[in-house]
Amino acid sequence: GIEAELGLTKDELCAEASPIDTTTRDGIYMKIIQDDCFAFGVGAHCDYEYNRFFGAKANVKFRGYSCDAAGFAEPHVQMALHLLSNPGKVKMDLGFDLGLARNMQYMKTEYDLGSIADLNFRLDWNINDNLTVFAFGRNMLGIQYELWPGVPAQGFNFHGGFRWEF
Repeated sequence: GIEAELGLTKDELCAEASPIDTTTRDGIYMKIIQDDCFAFGVGAHCDYEYNRFFGAKANVKFRGYSCDAAGFAEPHVQMALHLLSNPGKVKMDLGFDLGLARNMQYMKTEYDLGSIADLNFRLDWNINDNLTVFAFGRNMLGIQYELWPGVPAQGFNFHGGFRWEF
């Protein structure tokens, strides 16, 4: 499939990052500004299922903005590849997500936040019709990157839980 998006927002809330200490860049605050912003994007995706034991999903998306401070450091180019398996009551998803061209306004100049490479895994087990147990890990490569200027992203993280439907 393919997709296209266009949008115009009058007085969109945007953020400009500014340091609390300009010499060491320690601490940060976000100055909220309003700007008219035109957003545009194109994308493509492909879903493939060979059988219940093997499937794959891939997508690529480009998004751009006319205003400098919109998007809150969202990648302009996003790509993903996920390998899926659903053998019975267990669902598995091994994925690699990539975000490129991340930048943000920082001290009135454009700041390059670098790319994001996220190797992730998710496992869901349907114990019965009402109870599902899940676990997933993100940033399994432990890559260090900044969410916003001066704000580091969490390293490897693991989550687990359950969903009870009644």
